[in-house]
Amino acid sequence: MNPNARASELIDATNSIITIIEQENEMLTSARIAEIEPLVATKRTLVDMYEFQLRDAAQHKEFLEEIDADIKTKLDQSNERFETAVRENVNALRAAMTVNHQIVETIATSIGNQQVSATGYGSNGTSTITQNEKSKMAGKIAVTLNKEI
Repeated sequence: MNPNARASELIDATNSIITIIEQENEMLTSARIAEIEPLVATKRTLVDMYEFQLRDAAQHKEFLEEIDADIKTKLDQSNERFETAVRENVNALRAAMTVNHQIVETIATSIGNQQVSATGYGSNGTSTITQNEKSKMAGKIAVTLNKEI
């Protein structure tokens, strides 16, 4: 394969991945997490193609010395944009995971606060629950009545 064509294919593969990563980053930052799923398969396919191009380029390293200067500049710029997009993607994913973790913790705390205590009776046969706790529990205890009573 001609060195300029090989470099152009690598640039195209890199730019395609950058486009998908930028879309994913935008969805992550605007909390449109559910829309990311369709991008995952596309991203995986593009990464596979990119890795194939990199392996091919690694086997023919001499092509870098034979490509035109403007193609080499485009290749360098593409690599820089790729590194930036990946770095931003990592940051956006971390932020989304942090928010998700905080939501889960808030829900868990809320559920924990709503738990009814299993406090029973003391050694003298009287309830160990305070009047304040009884009032709180009154709104949380489910009661079912049987019509036969």
